[in-house]
Amino acid sequence: MPRDLLSIVAVVAFIALAAGSTDSNQTSSGSGASSSTPTPPSREEIARQNVELVSFEWQKGGFGSVMLADFTIRNKNDFPVKAITITCTHSGNSGTEIDRNTKTIYEIIKPRKKRTFREVSMGFIHSEAATSRCEVTGVIPAG
Repeated sequence: MPRDLLSIVAVVAFIALAAGSTDSNQTSSGSGASSSTPTPPSREEIARQNVELVSFEWQKGGFGSVMLADFTIRNKNDFPVKAITITCTHSGNSGTEIDRNTKTIYEIIKPRKKRTFREVSMGFIHSEAATSRCEVTGVIPAG
């Protein structure tokens, strides 16, 4: 009985190996277009990769319930960008992430320039938020 089981396993392994071999031959003899060729990044992806948050400072306003922030953003692209989206993640004194705010600034930053936006209202913030980490999470190429 164990020898029969071993024979069945060997046959199944052989069939699987043969099927894999056939599939790889068919894939390599395609029409010349390779599915492994990476897609070049879109203009939006390039724009996002070349926009950075240089610095930010924040405080609580509105009786301690609203986040107000100053952001300095640099556009390292050769073209202007607009609609800069910033996401801030807030943590309590324990280091636990407790809140998140996202804001889009509908302004234009010229090519190879940096710009500061002051007292940007990021919306309501958790009362126990003690620290905040912000990053640019989206931009749109302008023009």
